Amino acid sequence: MTTDPTPEGKQLALGQLLHAASLTTAADLDKLLDTEPFHIGGPVTGPERHARNDDRIRALVRYAGGALSLHRNPGKMLTLYEWMAQVDPAACLGLAAHVAMCVGPICELGTPDDDLSELLAELDQVHRYGSIVITEIGAGNSHINPQTLARYDHSTRSFTLTTPRAEAAKFFISLLGLPQRAHAGCVAARLEVNGRDCGAFLFAMRLAEVFGPSKGVTIHQLPECVVLPQDYAVCHFDKATVPYSGWLAGGATINEDGVFHDPLSTDERLRTTMEGTRRMSSLGTVALAAAARATIVLAHTYWQGRVTNARVAPDGPVLGYSTQRRAFHAALVDTLAATVLSRRARDVVTGSQTEHPDHSRTVTWAPWSGVHRELALNKAWACDLANRVLTSLRPRLGAQAMLSVNLLPEYEGLTQALESATGDKLFILLDAATALITDHAPPSGSNGSGRDPRELAALRATLLLRDLRAADTAASNLDALNPLLPTMVEAAYAHVRWNTQLLFDRAVIEADKHCDDASAAALRAAKKLYELKETLTDLGWHLENGTVTKEQAAEIHADHADADEALTDHVPALIAAMATPVARLRAPIAHTDYSQRLAGWPLIP
Repeated sequence: MTTDPTPEGKQLALGQLLHAASLTTAADLDKLLDTEPFHIGGPVTGPERHARNDDRIRALVRYAGGALSLHRNPGKMLTLYEWMAQVDPAACLGLAAHVAMCVGPICELGTPDDDLSELLAELDQVHRYGSIVITEIGAGNSHINPQTLARYDHSTRSFTLTTPRAEAAKFFISLLGLPQRAHAGCVAARLEVNGRDCGAFLFAMRLAEVFGPSKGVTIHQLPECVVLPQDYAVCHFDKATVPYSGWLAGGATINEDGVFHDPLSTDERLRTTMEGTRRMSSLGTVALAAAARATIVLAHTYWQGRVTNARVAPDGPVLGYSTQRRAFHAALVDTLAATVLSRRARDVVTGSQTEHPDHSRTVTWAPWSGVHRELALNKAWACDLANRVLTSLRPRLGAQAMLSVNLLPEYEGLTQALESATGDKLFILLDAATALITDHAPPSGSNGSGRDPRELAALRATLLLRDLRAADTAASNLDALNPLLPTMVEAAYAHVRWNTQLLFDRAVIEADKHCDDASAAALRAAKKLYELKETLTDLGWHLENGTVTKEQAAEIHADHADADEALTDHVPALIAAMATPVARLRAPIAHTDYSQRLAGWPLIP
C-alpha cells in the first residue's frame, strides 16, 4: 500500500508506518501554533471567526510556498488539509475550496494568458480568496446539469454568465462579509454557442473586488452557520462578463469562425470538467480520518484522569466500565479503518502506486464516482466511520464535550459538512452501485469456516450485486428503478466495506514486515476486532439469507467478545499510532488540569 520501504534491518513504530508521508511536515506545521494567527483565540462564530479562518488559510498557504506550489505537490497539500482538519476544521474546508477546487481546475483545465496568469498570481499568495461555485440552491444534482448559462459572444471572444431563475443561484464559501477581501471562483455553467447547448464547463472569474461584487454579479451573505463556521453566500449573475481565457475548456475549442468543437462525449466532458473532485474525494477522506484520530486522542487523554462516583465503583476509572471500554475500542478500530482509507487516498493522488482507472461509463446522479469510483466510495465510507467515532464518543465525554473550545462539535460539524461537500454521499453510492453491477469481481477461494469476516463481507457484496444484476437496473424510468435504490445503496456500502477490510489487511502485512513485534501485534488485534464488529453489523442479513448458521453466529459473537478483550493491552500502542500530539489540539479537555483551564482558576504548576 505504501511505496516508502523501510531501510533493511530497521523497524518502524506503527505511527511511522501509517503516517510516514506526513509526519515530518506535520511536526513543522505544529511550530505555527505559537505564531499569528494560530495562537489567537476569539469568538467561535461571526465576522471575527471568519476573519480568523481567512488569516489562517493565508498564513498556511504562504508558509507552504503558495497555492501553486501546493497544487504541484499533492502529498504536501494533503498533509496541510490533515493538519488543519485537527487544528481548525472550518478553515480546513476553506483551504480546500481555495487550493483544490479553485486553483486546481484553473491549472489543469485552463490555457493561461496574461489575464488568467494574473488571476493565478493573486490566488497563489491569497491576495484574492478562491472558491468553487457549483451548487445551485433550487434543485438537486446541479453538478451534472447546472442551470446557469454562459453564452459565447464571438464578436468580443468572451462569455456572459446569466442566472435564469432564482432557483439557480449559486451557494458557496465566501469571505465577502469581511472588509477588504477580493474573491474569485470557478463557476459551473452550461456553455451555449450559437444557440447550441455544449455541456457543463467551469469558468474562472473575479466575483468581487475589495470594494464590492464585480459587474453583473450579485452576492447575498447567508445567516451564520454554527455547525461549521464559515462565511457562506449565494450569488447570481446578470450578464457578467468572462474573458475567453476564463473558460476552463479542458481541450474543447471555439475556432476563429465561432465553431465549437469538443473531442469528448457528454459524460467524458463532465468527468473532465469535474476532474478536481478526485482530489476533493481524497481531501475528504484525509480530513475525516484526521478528525477521528484527534477525537480518539482527546477522549483517551481525558479519560486517563477521569473517575466516577458511582456506588458500584467509587473513584473507579471510566474505562473500567465495559460500556465505555467497548465503545472506545469500537471507535479506535473505526479510526484505524479510516486511516487506512486515508493512506490509500494519498497513494492514489500522489501517484505512488500504479492504479487501474475505474471510471464509470455513465453518470446518472453526480460526477464523483464517474471521476474516480474508489476514491469517492472511500470518502463516503470514511464519512460514516468518522461519524460513528464522534457520535459514539462525544456523549460519553459528558456535557463539556458540547463546548466548541473542546473541538469535538467542530469535528462533528466537519463530518456533517462532508456528507455533501467533496461529494454527496448518497449520489456516490448510487452511481458506484450502477457501475459495480457490471464491474464487481467476486473473490475466489474460501477457508471453509463459515465465519471468516472478510469472506462474509465479500459474499454479502457479491450476492447483493448479483440480485441487482438480475433486476432491471439499466432502466431509465424512475418508477422501475425506484424500488431498487435502497438495495443499490446497500450493495455499494457492502463493496466499500469489504474493500476497507482488504486495505486493513495489507496494512497489517506491511506492519509484520516493517514494524516491531508489539506494533504489528497491535494493528493485527485492531484489524480482527474491526472485521468482527463489521460482521456483527450484518449478522441479521447473513442469518436471513442462510450464509451463516445460528451456531456460527454464536461463535462470531464469542469471537468478537474475545477480540474486544484482547485489544485492551494494545491500546497504548494504538494511541501512539494516531500521530496526533495533544499539544496540537489545544483543547482544555485534553489536559490533566482540565477543570482549572475550563473554569479559569489558577493553573496548577
